[in-house]
Amino acid sequence: MEYFNSFKNPLNVLIILMFAAFLAVSSEVLAWNNPNTDPPNDNVDPPINVSGDPQKKSGDLNIGGGLDYWITKDGDSFALKNDAGADKFIVGQDGNIIVNGQIKITGGTPGLNKLLVSDAAGLASWKTAADAGITGSLPAGMLGQTLRHDGFSWIANSVIFNNGTDVGIGTNAPAAKLDINGQIMIRGGLPGAGKVLVSDANGLASWEAPSAGVIASSCSAGTVVTGIDSGGNLVCGRQIISGACAGNKFVKGIDGAGNIICDDLPPICAASTCTSLGYNCGNWPDGCGNTISCGNCVSPQICASGVCAASCTPKTCAQQGFACGSQTDGCGNAINCGNCASGQTCVSGTCKDEDCKGNNLGGKRIFVTSAGYSGSQVRNDAAADTLCQTHATTAGLPGTYKALIYLGSRLPETALPLGYAFYNGQYTGSYCDWKLVAGSRALMWSLPLANPIRYDEFGNSVVLNSVWTNFKSGGSGTYNVIASCGSGFWGDQCPPSGTLACWPCRAGAIQCGGTWCYTPCVTAYYGNPMSTNVAWSGTLYSVTGSAQTDIIAAKNQATSILNTCQAFQRALYCVEQ
Repeated sequence: MEYFNSFKNPLNVLIILMFAAFLAVSSEVLAWNNPNTDPPNDNVDPPINVSGDPQKKSGDLNIGGGLDYWITKDGDSFALKNDAGADKFIVGQDGNIIVNGQIKITGGTPGLNKLLVSDAAGLASWKTAADAGITGSLPAGMLGQTLRHDGFSWIANSVIFNNGTDVGIGTNAPAAKLDINGQIMIRGGLPGAGKVLVSDANGLASWEAPSAGVIASSCSAGTVVTGIDSGGNLVCGRQIISGACAGNKFVKGIDGAGNIICDDLPPICAASTCTSLGYNCGNWPDGCGNTISCGNCVSPQICASGVCAASCTPKTCAQQGFACGSQTDGCGNAINCGNCASGQTCVSGTCKDEDCKGNNLGGKRIFVTSAGYSGSQVRNDAAADTLCQTHATTAGLPGTYKALIYLGSRLPETALPLGYAFYNGQYTGSYCDWKLVAGSRALMWSLPLANPIRYDEFGNSVVLNSVWTNFKSGGSGTYNVIASCGSGFWGDQCPPSGTLACWPCRAGAIQCGGTWCYTPCVTAYYGNPMSTNVAWSGTLYSVTGSAQTDIIAAKNQATSILNTCQAFQRALYCVEQ
Protein backbone atom coordinates (compact mmCIF):
# COMPACT_ATOMS: atom_id res chain seq x y z
CA MET A 1 0.00 0.00 0.00
CA GLU A 2 2.88 2.34 0.72
CA TYR A 3 4.12 1.79 -2.87
CA PHE A 4 0.88 3.07 -4.34
CA ASN A 5 0.66 5.81 -1.75
CA SER A 6 3.98 7.20 -2.97
CA PHE A 7 2.30 8.15 -6.31
CA LYS A 8 0.01 10.40 -4.41
CA ASN A 9 2.95 12.64 -3.63
CA PRO A 10 3.39 15.09 -6.58
CA LEU A 11 7.09 15.45 -6.03
CA ASN A 12 7.63 11.73 -6.28
CA VAL A 13 5.61 11.58 -9.49
CA LEU A 14 7.71 14.35 -11.07
CA ILE A 15 10.96 12.60 -10.17
CA ILE A 16 9.74 9.32 -11.62
CA LEU A 17 8.65 10.97 -14.91
CA MET A 18 12.03 12.76 -15.33
CA PHE A 19 13.90 9.54 -14.69
CA ALA A 20 11.77 7.70 -17.26
CA ALA A 21 12.42 10.43 -19.86
CA PHE A 22 16.18 10.21 -19.21
CA LEU A 23 16.12 6.45 -19.70
CA ALA A 24 14.21 6.85 -22.98
CA VAL A 25 16.65 9.39 -24.41
CA SER A 26 19.66 7.40 -23.23
CA SER A 27 18.35 4.31 -24.88
CA GLU A 28 17.98 6.17 -28.23
CA VAL A 29 21.58 7.55 -28.09
CA LEU A 30 23.08 4.28 -27.12
CA ALA A 31 21.15 2.59 -29.97
CA TRP A 32 22.91 4.71 -32.80
CA ASN A 33 25.40 2.76 -34.98
CA ASN A 34 27.18 3.54 -38.28
CA PRO A 35 25.22 2.02 -41.25
CA ASN A 36 26.48 -1.39 -42.24
CA THR A 37 23.87 -2.30 -44.88
CA ASP A 38 22.51 -0.65 -48.02
CA PRO A 39 20.06 2.15 -47.22
CA PRO A 40 16.45 1.65 -48.28
CA ASN A 41 16.08 2.01 -52.06
CA ASP A 42 19.83 2.73 -52.22
CA ASN A 43 19.28 6.30 -51.13
CA VAL A 44 19.17 8.34 -47.93
CA ASP A 45 17.74 11.64 -46.92
CA PRO A 46 20.18 14.51 -46.28
CA PRO A 47 22.50 15.08 -44.56
CA ILE A 48 24.92 12.48 -46.02
CA ASN A 49 26.76 10.41 -43.48
CA VAL A 50 30.12 12.07 -42.82
CA SER A 51 31.84 9.09 -41.22
CA GLY A 52 34.99 7.48 -42.59
CA ASP A 53 33.20 4.30 -43.59
CA PRO A 54 32.39 3.61 -47.27
CA GLN A 55 28.87 4.50 -48.31
CA LYS A 56 26.99 3.42 -51.44
CA LYS A 57 24.75 5.67 -53.53
CA SER A 58 23.43 4.34 -56.85
CA GLY A 59 21.84 7.56 -58.13
CA ASP A 60 23.57 10.70 -59.47
CA LEU A 61 25.03 13.20 -57.01
CA ASN A 62 24.46 16.88 -57.77
CA ILE A 63 27.11 19.47 -56.87
CA GLY A 64 26.57 23.25 -56.86
CA GLY A 65 23.75 25.47 -57.93
CA GLY A 66 22.76 27.15 -61.16
CA LEU A 67 24.02 24.95 -64.01
CA ASP A 68 24.30 21.52 -62.36
CA TYR A 69 27.27 19.16 -62.46
CA TRP A 70 26.64 15.52 -61.58
CA ILE A 71 28.89 12.76 -60.27
CA THR A 72 27.63 9.44 -61.64
CA LYS A 73 28.55 6.05 -63.08
CA ASP A 74 28.94 5.21 -66.77
CA GLY A 75 28.97 1.39 -66.82
CA ASP A 76 31.86 0.53 -64.47
CA SER A 77 33.45 3.96 -64.93
CA PHE A 78 33.39 7.13 -62.86
CA ALA A 79 31.88 10.06 -64.80
CA LEU A 80 31.07 13.76 -64.56
CA LYS A 81 27.96 14.97 -66.41
CA ASN A 82 26.97 18.48 -67.43
CA ASP A 83 23.59 20.07 -66.90
CA ALA A 84 22.29 18.44 -70.12
CA GLY A 85 23.15 14.98 -68.77
CA ALA A 86 26.02 14.33 -71.23
CA ASP A 87 29.20 12.57 -70.02
CA LYS A 88 32.10 15.03 -70.21
CA PHE A 89 34.83 13.36 -68.12
CA ILE A 90 35.09 9.58 -67.69
CA VAL A 91 37.66 7.57 -65.69
CA GLY A 92 37.63 3.84 -66.32
CA GLN A 93 38.55 1.04 -63.91
CA ASP A 94 41.77 0.65 -65.95
CA GLY A 95 42.74 4.28 -65.32
CA ASN A 96 42.07 5.43 -68.89
CA ILE A 97 40.48 8.87 -69.20
CA ILE A 98 37.99 10.03 -71.84
CA VAL A 99 37.31 13.76 -72.29
CA ASN A 100 34.39 14.81 -74.48
CA GLY A 101 35.66 18.28 -75.34
CA GLN A 102 38.91 20.23 -75.57
CA ILE A 103 41.64 20.25 -72.93
CA LYS A 104 43.50 23.39 -71.88
CA ILE A 105 46.87 22.79 -70.23
CA THR A 106 48.18 26.01 -68.66
CA GLY A 107 51.29 24.49 -67.12
CA GLY A 108 54.55 23.67 -68.92
CA THR A 109 55.09 27.10 -70.64
CA PRO A 110 52.28 27.00 -73.26
CA GLY A 111 52.57 29.09 -76.48
CA LEU A 112 51.38 29.35 -80.09
CA ASN A 113 52.17 26.27 -82.28
CA LYS A 114 54.06 24.47 -79.51
CA LEU A 115 54.10 20.67 -79.17
CA LEU A 116 53.33 18.64 -76.02
CA VAL A 117 56.50 16.61 -75.30
CA SER A 118 57.05 14.16 -72.43
CA ASP A 119 60.22 13.51 -70.49
CA ALA A 120 61.51 10.05 -69.52
CA ALA A 121 59.15 9.91 -66.53
CA GLY A 122 56.09 10.82 -68.64
CA LEU A 123 55.80 14.44 -67.41
CA ALA A 124 54.70 16.58 -70.38
CA SER A 125 55.47 20.23 -71.15
CA TRP A 126 54.97 22.56 -74.10
CA LYS A 127 57.99 22.95 -76.44
CA THR A 128 58.75 24.43 -79.85
CA ALA A 129 59.55 22.04 -82.71
CA ALA A 130 63.23 23.02 -82.55
CA ASP A 131 63.39 22.45 -78.76
CA ALA A 132 61.72 19.08 -79.32
CA GLY A 133 64.47 18.10 -81.75
CA ILE A 134 62.28 18.33 -84.86
CA THR A 135 64.27 20.08 -87.59
CA GLY A 136 64.48 20.30 -91.37
CA SER A 137 61.90 20.57 -94.16
CA LEU A 138 61.19 19.00 -97.52
CA PRO A 139 63.59 20.16 -100.23
CA ALA A 140 62.47 22.28 -103.18
CA GLY A 141 61.63 20.29 -106.30
CA MET A 142 60.14 20.54 -109.76
CA LEU A 143 57.23 19.00 -111.62
CA GLY A 144 57.34 15.19 -111.55
CA GLN A 145 60.43 14.84 -109.32
CA THR A 146 60.56 12.34 -106.46
CA LEU A 147 62.47 12.32 -103.16
CA ARG A 148 65.40 10.17 -102.10
CA HIS A 149 67.69 10.27 -99.06
CA ASP A 150 71.44 10.53 -99.73
CA GLY A 151 72.38 9.49 -96.20
CA PHE A 152 72.37 13.06 -94.88
CA SER A 153 69.22 14.74 -96.17
CA TRP A 154 66.29 14.44 -98.55
CA ILE A 155 66.88 15.62 -102.13
CA ALA A 156 64.60 15.82 -105.16
CA ASN A 157 65.60 14.47 -108.56
CA SER A 158 64.12 13.06 -111.76
CA VAL A 159 65.66 9.56 -111.78
CA ILE A 160 62.14 8.38 -110.90
CA PHE A 161 59.75 10.78 -112.64
CA ASN A 162 56.02 10.84 -111.78
CA ASN A 163 53.77 13.07 -113.89
CA GLY A 164 50.65 12.04 -111.97
CA THR A 165 49.59 9.48 -114.58
CA ASP A 166 52.73 7.63 -115.71
CA VAL A 167 56.06 6.86 -114.02
CA GLY A 168 59.39 7.08 -115.81
CA ILE A 169 62.75 5.65 -114.73
CA GLY A 170 65.59 7.31 -116.60
CA THR A 171 63.18 9.51 -118.55
CA ASN A 172 61.09 12.57 -117.64
CA ALA A 173 58.63 11.98 -120.49
CA PRO A 174 57.07 8.56 -119.70
CA ALA A 175 54.79 7.26 -122.45
CA ALA A 176 53.26 4.37 -120.45
CA LYS A 177 52.28 3.53 -116.86
CA LEU A 178 55.92 2.48 -116.36
CA ASP A 179 58.49 3.70 -118.90
CA ILE A 180 62.07 2.53 -118.27
CA ASN A 181 64.93 4.05 -120.27
CA GLY A 182 67.58 1.38 -119.74
CA GLN A 183 67.91 -2.27 -118.85
CA ILE A 184 66.04 -3.94 -116.01
CA MET A 185 67.12 -6.75 -113.68
CA ILE A 186 64.56 -9.15 -112.20
CA ARG A 187 66.14 -11.04 -109.28
CA GLY A 188 63.01 -12.91 -108.21
CA GLY A 189 61.49 -15.98 -109.83
CA LEU A 190 64.67 -18.18 -109.91
CA PRO A 191 66.74 -16.37 -112.57
CA GLY A 192 69.38 -18.26 -114.52
CA ALA A 193 71.35 -18.20 -117.76
CA GLY A 194 69.23 -18.88 -120.84
CA LYS A 195 65.91 -18.81 -119.00
CA VAL A 196 62.81 -17.06 -120.32
CA LEU A 197 60.24 -15.01 -118.41
CA VAL A 198 56.90 -16.88 -118.27
CA SER A 199 53.70 -15.64 -116.63
CA ASP A 200 51.00 -17.64 -114.86
CA ALA A 201 47.24 -17.11 -115.31
CA ASN A 202 47.34 -14.10 -112.96
CA GLY A 203 50.24 -12.41 -114.74
CA LEU A 204 52.86 -13.34 -112.12
CA ALA A 205 56.12 -14.00 -113.99
CA SER A 206 59.01 -16.30 -113.13
CA TRP A 207 62.16 -17.44 -114.88
CA GLU A 208 61.87 -20.85 -116.54
CA ALA A 209 64.02 -22.93 -118.82
CA PRO A 210 62.68 -22.89 -122.40
CA SER A 211 60.98 -26.02 -123.63
CA ALA A 212 63.10 -28.41 -125.68
CA GLY A 213 60.62 -28.17 -128.51
CA VAL A 214 57.00 -28.19 -129.56
CA ILE A 215 55.29 -31.43 -128.57
CA ALA A 216 52.06 -31.18 -130.53
CA SER A 217 52.71 -31.12 -134.26
CA SER A 218 49.54 -29.48 -135.52
CA CYS A 219 46.11 -28.13 -134.65
CA SER A 220 42.90 -29.87 -135.57
CA ALA A 221 40.96 -28.96 -138.67
CA GLY A 222 39.25 -25.57 -138.52
CA THR A 223 41.55 -24.12 -135.81
CA VAL A 224 44.73 -22.10 -135.92
CA VAL A 225 47.87 -21.87 -133.76
CA THR A 226 47.50 -19.05 -131.22
CA GLY A 227 50.52 -19.83 -129.04
CA ILE A 228 52.68 -22.38 -127.21
CA ASP A 229 52.10 -23.34 -123.58
CA SER A 230 54.78 -23.84 -120.90
CA GLY A 231 54.96 -27.55 -121.77
CA GLY A 232 55.82 -26.80 -125.39
CA ASN A 233 52.38 -27.77 -126.71
CA LEU A 234 50.67 -25.84 -129.45
CA VAL A 235 47.73 -23.73 -128.27
CA CYS A 236 44.99 -23.91 -130.88
CA GLY A 237 42.38 -21.23 -131.35
CA ARG A 238 38.96 -20.86 -132.88
CA GLN A 239 38.03 -21.53 -136.46
CA ILE A 240 38.72 -18.83 -139.01
CA ILE A 241 35.47 -17.60 -140.55
CA SER A 242 36.66 -15.39 -143.42
CA GLY A 243 39.38 -16.00 -146.00
CA ALA A 244 42.76 -14.63 -146.95
CA CYS A 245 44.31 -11.16 -147.14
CA ALA A 246 44.59 -9.29 -150.43
CA GLY A 247 47.86 -8.65 -152.21
CA ASN A 248 50.61 -6.68 -150.41
CA LYS A 249 48.96 -7.47 -147.06
CA PHE A 250 49.64 -10.03 -144.37
CA VAL A 251 47.66 -11.75 -141.62
CA LYS A 252 48.15 -9.66 -138.47
CA GLY A 253 45.75 -11.58 -136.22
CA ILE A 254 42.22 -12.88 -135.68
CA ASP A 255 39.43 -10.84 -134.12
CA GLY A 256 36.90 -12.04 -131.53
CA ALA A 257 34.53 -13.24 -134.26
CA GLY A 258 37.19 -15.36 -135.95
CA ASN A 259 37.82 -12.97 -138.85
CA ILE A 260 41.32 -12.49 -140.20
CA ILE A 261 42.87 -9.08 -139.42
CA CYS A 262 44.98 -7.88 -142.36
CA ASP A 263 47.67 -5.20 -142.45
CA ASP A 264 49.99 -3.72 -145.05
CA LEU A 265 53.25 -5.52 -145.69
CA PRO A 266 56.32 -3.52 -144.70
CA PRO A 267 58.00 -1.82 -147.64
CA ILE A 268 60.47 -3.99 -149.47
CA CYS A 269 63.98 -2.58 -149.38
CA ALA A 270 65.01 -1.27 -152.80
CA ALA A 271 68.63 -2.31 -153.11
CA SER A 272 71.00 0.13 -154.77
CA THR A 273 72.97 -0.93 -157.84
CA CYS A 274 76.38 0.17 -159.02
CA THR A 275 74.61 2.15 -161.75
CA SER A 276 72.22 3.89 -159.36
CA LEU A 277 75.17 4.74 -157.14
CA GLY A 278 77.25 5.96 -160.08
CA TYR A 279 80.11 3.57 -159.20
CA ASN A 280 82.20 1.49 -161.59
CA CYS A 281 84.68 0.00 -159.16
CA GLY A 282 85.09 -1.19 -155.62
CA ASN A 283 82.75 -2.94 -153.16
CA TRP A 284 79.87 -0.95 -151.69
CA PRO A 285 76.79 -1.46 -149.45
CA ASP A 286 73.50 -1.70 -151.36
CA GLY A 287 71.45 -0.07 -148.59
CA CYS A 288 69.66 -3.32 -147.68
CA GLY A 289 72.40 -4.99 -145.69
CA ASN A 290 74.26 -6.54 -148.61
CA THR A 291 77.49 -5.66 -150.42
CA ILE A 292 77.72 -5.23 -154.17
CA SER A 293 80.88 -5.41 -156.30
CA CYS A 294 81.21 -2.73 -158.96
CA GLY A 295 84.32 -4.17 -160.60
CA ASN A 296 88.01 -3.36 -160.79
CA CYS A 297 89.92 -0.62 -162.56
CA VAL A 298 92.44 -1.33 -165.32
CA SER A 299 96.00 -0.43 -164.35
CA PRO A 300 97.29 2.20 -164.05
CA GLN A 301 93.86 3.53 -163.06
CA ILE A 302 92.80 3.38 -159.46
CA CYS A 303 89.39 3.29 -157.82
CA ALA A 304 88.72 6.65 -156.18
CA SER A 305 85.39 6.93 -154.34
CA GLY A 306 83.81 4.30 -156.58
CA VAL A 307 85.05 5.71 -159.86
CA CYS A 308 88.05 4.61 -161.87
CA ALA A 309 90.45 7.53 -162.24
CA ALA A 310 93.84 7.98 -163.84
CA SER A 311 95.21 9.20 -160.53
CA CYS A 312 94.00 10.16 -157.09
CA THR A 313 95.05 13.02 -154.86
CA PRO A 314 94.60 11.95 -151.24
CA LYS A 315 92.81 14.38 -148.94
CA THR A 316 93.73 15.20 -145.35
CA CYS A 317 91.46 15.00 -142.36
CA ALA A 318 91.17 18.80 -142.28
CA GLN A 319 90.28 18.98 -145.97
CA GLN A 320 87.42 16.56 -145.40
CA GLY A 321 86.30 18.18 -142.14
CA PHE A 322 87.27 15.21 -139.97
CA ALA A 323 88.52 15.78 -136.43
CA CYS A 324 88.75 12.23 -135.10
CA GLY A 325 88.62 8.53 -135.85
CA SER A 326 89.84 6.32 -138.66
CA GLN A 327 88.76 7.76 -142.02
CA THR A 328 89.75 7.35 -145.69
CA ASP A 329 91.80 9.78 -147.76
CA GLY A 330 89.46 9.52 -150.76
CA CYS A 331 91.87 7.22 -152.56
CA GLY A 332 91.08 4.05 -150.69
CA ASN A 333 93.63 4.51 -147.94
CA ALA A 334 92.90 4.74 -144.21
CA ILE A 335 94.03 7.83 -142.28
CA ASN A 336 93.93 8.51 -138.54
CA CYS A 337 92.26 11.81 -137.72
CA GLY A 338 93.07 11.70 -134.00
CA ASN A 339 91.25 11.14 -130.73
CA CYS A 340 88.62 13.18 -128.94
CA ALA A 341 89.20 14.84 -125.58
CA SER A 342 88.00 13.26 -122.36
CA GLY A 343 84.21 13.39 -122.09
CA GLN A 344 83.75 13.30 -125.88
CA THR A 345 83.17 10.56 -128.42
CA CYS A 346 83.87 10.40 -132.16
CA VAL A 347 80.75 10.42 -134.35
CA SER A 348 81.27 10.45 -138.17
CA GLY A 349 84.63 12.16 -137.80
CA THR A 350 83.35 14.81 -135.37
CA CYS A 351 83.96 14.94 -131.63
CA LYS A 352 80.66 14.96 -129.79
CA ASP A 353 80.11 15.58 -126.08
CA GLU A 354 79.12 12.41 -124.25
CA ASP A 355 76.42 14.37 -122.43
CA CYS A 356 74.72 17.75 -122.73
CA LYS A 357 76.16 19.31 -119.56
CA GLY A 358 78.71 21.45 -121.42
CA ASN A 359 79.63 22.13 -125.03
CA ASN A 360 82.87 22.23 -126.98
CA LEU A 361 81.57 24.74 -129.51
CA GLY A 362 82.49 27.93 -127.68
CA GLY A 363 78.89 29.14 -127.55
CA LYS A 364 76.22 29.46 -124.89
CA ARG A 365 73.54 26.92 -124.14
CA ILE A 366 69.84 27.72 -124.34
CA PHE A 367 67.14 25.26 -123.24
CA VAL A 368 63.44 25.11 -122.45
CA THR A 369 62.46 23.96 -118.96
CA SER A 370 61.12 20.44 -118.54
CA ALA A 371 58.33 21.77 -116.29
CA GLY A 372 55.74 24.49 -116.67
CA TYR A 373 54.80 27.32 -114.32
CA SER A 374 51.75 29.50 -113.76
CA GLY A 375 51.91 33.26 -114.03
CA SER A 376 51.86 33.52 -110.23
CA GLN A 377 55.28 31.79 -110.20
CA VAL A 378 56.81 34.11 -112.82
CA ARG A 379 56.07 37.56 -111.37
CA ASN A 380 59.49 39.16 -111.93
CA ASP A 381 62.98 38.58 -113.34
CA ALA A 382 64.37 37.26 -110.05
CA ALA A 383 61.65 34.59 -109.77
CA ALA A 384 62.08 33.51 -113.40
CA ASP A 385 65.90 33.40 -113.09
CA THR A 386 65.64 31.28 -109.95
CA LEU A 387 63.47 28.72 -111.76
CA CYS A 388 65.98 28.53 -114.64
CA GLN A 389 68.92 28.14 -112.29
CA THR A 390 67.12 25.39 -110.37
CA HIS A 391 66.53 23.43 -113.58
CA ALA A 392 70.17 23.87 -114.64
CA THR A 393 71.52 22.83 -111.23
CA THR A 394 69.25 19.78 -111.06
CA ALA A 395 70.51 18.63 -114.47
CA GLY A 396 74.15 19.14 -113.41
CA LEU A 397 74.75 22.05 -115.78
CA PRO A 398 77.61 24.34 -114.73
CA GLY A 399 77.41 28.13 -114.78
CA THR A 400 74.69 30.73 -114.29
CA TYR A 401 71.39 30.79 -116.18
CA LYS A 402 68.82 33.54 -116.73
CA ALA A 403 65.30 33.49 -118.13
CA LEU A 404 64.71 34.87 -121.62
CA ILE A 405 61.51 36.79 -120.85
CA TYR A 406 60.16 40.33 -120.52
CA LEU A 407 58.48 41.17 -117.20
CA GLY A 408 58.42 44.95 -117.37
CA SER A 409 61.99 45.62 -116.24
CA ARG A 410 64.90 43.77 -117.88
CA LEU A 411 64.98 43.75 -121.68
CA PRO A 412 65.16 40.23 -123.18
CA GLU A 413 68.34 41.00 -125.15
CA THR A 414 70.32 41.48 -121.92
CA ALA A 415 69.80 37.78 -121.09
CA LEU A 416 71.71 36.88 -124.30
CA PRO A 417 75.49 37.38 -123.81
CA LEU A 418 77.15 39.37 -126.62
CA GLY A 419 79.71 37.70 -128.84
CA TYR A 420 78.39 34.15 -128.59
CA ALA A 421 76.40 31.71 -130.66
CA PHE A 422 73.54 29.88 -128.96
CA TYR A 423 73.09 26.09 -129.00
CA ASN A 424 70.33 23.72 -127.88
CA GLY A 425 71.53 20.20 -126.96
CA GLN A 426 69.79 16.92 -127.86
CA TYR A 427 70.92 13.87 -125.92
CA THR A 428 70.82 10.83 -128.25
CA GLY A 429 71.56 8.26 -125.57
CA SER A 430 75.28 8.03 -126.33
CA TYR A 431 76.30 11.61 -127.11
CA CYS A 432 74.98 15.17 -127.25
CA ASP A 433 74.02 16.52 -130.65
CA TRP A 434 74.31 20.30 -130.36
CA LYS A 435 71.87 22.24 -132.55
CA LEU A 436 72.80 25.79 -133.55
CA VAL A 437 69.87 28.09 -132.74
CA ALA A 438 71.43 31.42 -133.73
CA GLY A 439 74.98 32.60 -134.41
CA SER A 440 74.65 35.78 -132.33
CA ARG A 441 72.36 37.88 -130.17
CA ALA A 442 71.09 39.82 -133.21
CA LEU A 443 70.34 36.61 -135.10
CA MET A 444 68.02 35.51 -132.29
CA TRP A 445 65.67 38.23 -133.58
CA SER A 446 66.22 37.32 -137.26
CA LEU A 447 63.91 34.70 -138.70
CA PRO A 448 63.92 31.84 -139.14
CA LEU A 449 66.08 30.47 -136.33
CA ALA A 450 68.65 27.91 -137.48
CA ASN A 451 66.97 25.28 -135.28
CA PRO A 452 64.11 25.36 -132.74
CA ILE A 453 64.75 25.44 -128.98
CA ARG A 454 63.03 22.10 -128.51
CA TYR A 455 65.22 20.26 -125.95
CA ASP A 456 65.17 20.68 -122.16
CA GLU A 457 67.96 20.86 -119.58
CA PHE A 458 68.49 17.08 -119.83
CA GLY A 459 68.62 17.09 -123.63
CA ASN A 460 65.19 15.45 -123.89
CA SER A 461 62.40 16.54 -126.22
CA VAL A 462 60.25 19.29 -124.76
CA VAL A 463 57.19 18.28 -122.72
CA LEU A 464 55.22 21.53 -123.01
CA ASN A 465 54.67 23.38 -126.30
CA SER A 466 54.04 26.77 -124.70
CA VAL A 467 56.63 29.15 -123.17
CA TRP A 468 56.19 32.49 -121.34
CA THR A 469 58.01 35.22 -123.37
CA ASN A 470 56.15 38.58 -123.57
CA PHE A 471 58.28 39.57 -126.58
CA LYS A 472 57.96 39.06 -130.33
CA SER A 473 60.84 38.74 -132.78
CA GLY A 474 60.64 41.33 -135.54
CA GLY A 475 62.40 39.01 -137.98
CA SER A 476 65.13 41.48 -138.98
CA GLY A 477 67.25 41.81 -135.85
CA THR A 478 64.61 43.62 -133.80
CA TYR A 479 61.86 42.65 -131.37
CA ASN A 480 58.84 44.14 -129.59
CA VAL A 481 57.77 43.65 -125.99
CA ILE A 482 54.17 43.24 -124.83
CA ALA A 483 52.16 46.40 -124.17
CA SER A 484 48.96 47.00 -122.24
CA CYS A 485 45.85 46.35 -124.33
CA GLY A 486 44.22 49.60 -123.17
CA SER A 487 45.17 52.73 -121.27
CA GLY A 488 41.75 53.77 -119.99
CA PHE A 489 40.71 53.94 -116.33
CA TRP A 490 43.74 52.34 -114.63
CA GLY A 491 46.19 53.19 -117.40
CA ASP A 492 49.23 50.95 -117.64
CA GLN A 493 49.01 49.90 -113.98
CA CYS A 494 47.56 46.74 -112.49
CA PRO A 495 43.84 47.16 -111.72
CA PRO A 496 42.65 48.23 -109.31
CA SER A 497 45.53 50.46 -108.17
CA GLY A 498 48.16 47.75 -108.22
CA THR A 499 46.24 45.14 -106.22
CA LEU A 500 46.24 42.68 -109.15
CA ALA A 501 49.47 41.03 -110.29
CA CYS A 502 49.95 41.97 -113.95
CA TRP A 503 53.02 39.99 -114.96
CA PRO A 504 53.49 38.01 -117.08
CA CYS A 505 49.90 38.76 -118.19
CA ARG A 506 49.11 42.43 -118.88
CA ALA A 507 45.77 43.92 -117.88
CA GLY A 508 44.21 47.05 -119.34
CA ALA A 509 40.90 48.76 -119.99
CA ILE A 510 39.54 50.18 -123.25
CA GLN A 511 37.32 53.24 -122.93
CA CYS A 512 34.01 52.57 -124.62
CA GLY A 513 32.42 56.02 -124.44
CA GLY A 514 30.05 57.67 -122.04
CA THR A 515 30.77 59.32 -118.73
CA TRP A 516 32.17 56.09 -117.33
CA CYS A 517 32.41 53.05 -119.61
CA TYR A 518 35.38 50.71 -119.83
CA THR A 519 36.04 47.25 -121.29
CA PRO A 520 38.67 45.18 -119.35
CA CYS A 521 41.25 43.31 -121.43
CA VAL A 522 44.33 41.07 -120.94
CA THR A 523 47.26 40.32 -123.29
CA ALA A 524 50.48 38.28 -123.21
CA TYR A 525 53.01 36.83 -125.66
CA TYR A 526 53.97 33.16 -125.50
CA GLY A 527 56.23 30.98 -127.67
CA ASN A 528 56.22 27.53 -129.26
CA PRO A 529 59.58 25.76 -128.70
CA MET A 530 59.00 23.61 -131.80
CA SER A 531 58.90 26.66 -134.09
CA THR A 532 61.68 28.60 -135.86
CA ASN A 533 59.47 31.41 -137.21
CA VAL A 534 57.83 34.27 -135.30
CA ALA A 535 55.81 31.74 -133.24
CA TRP A 536 58.95 30.70 -131.33
CA SER A 537 58.40 33.76 -129.15
CA GLY A 538 55.53 35.96 -130.34
CA THR A 539 52.13 34.25 -130.36
CA LEU A 540 49.63 36.75 -128.94
CA TYR A 541 47.22 35.79 -126.16
CA SER A 542 44.40 38.35 -126.00
CA VAL A 543 41.08 38.35 -124.14
CA THR A 544 38.59 41.25 -124.08
CA GLY A 545 35.72 41.40 -121.61
CA SER A 546 32.43 43.20 -121.95
CA ALA A 547 31.71 46.91 -121.56
CA GLN A 548 31.18 47.93 -117.94
CA THR A 549 29.67 51.13 -116.56
CA ASP A 550 30.23 50.21 -112.92
CA ILE A 551 33.75 50.45 -111.47
CA ILE A 552 33.31 47.45 -109.15
CA ALA A 553 31.98 45.28 -111.98
CA ALA A 554 34.89 46.36 -114.20
CA LYS A 555 37.45 45.46 -111.54
CA ASN A 556 35.81 42.10 -110.86
CA GLN A 557 35.77 41.22 -114.56
CA ALA A 558 39.40 42.34 -114.96
CA THR A 559 40.36 40.10 -112.04
CA SER A 560 38.56 37.11 -113.58
CA ILE A 561 40.10 37.31 -117.08
CA LEU A 562 43.54 38.15 -115.66
CA ASN A 563 43.47 35.12 -113.33
CA THR A 564 42.51 32.89 -116.27
CA CYS A 565 45.58 34.07 -118.17
CA GLN A 566 47.86 33.64 -115.14
CA ALA A 567 46.62 30.07 -114.55
CA PHE A 568 48.21 28.69 -117.74
CA GLN A 569 51.17 26.34 -117.21
CA ARG A 570 53.98 27.46 -119.53
CA ALA A 571 57.70 26.65 -119.65
CA LEU A 572 60.64 29.12 -119.72
CA TYR A 573 63.55 29.67 -122.11
CA CYS A 574 66.81 29.64 -120.07
CA VAL A 575 70.17 31.02 -121.31
CA GLU A 576 73.68 30.29 -120.06
CA GLN A 577 75.49 33.46 -119.01
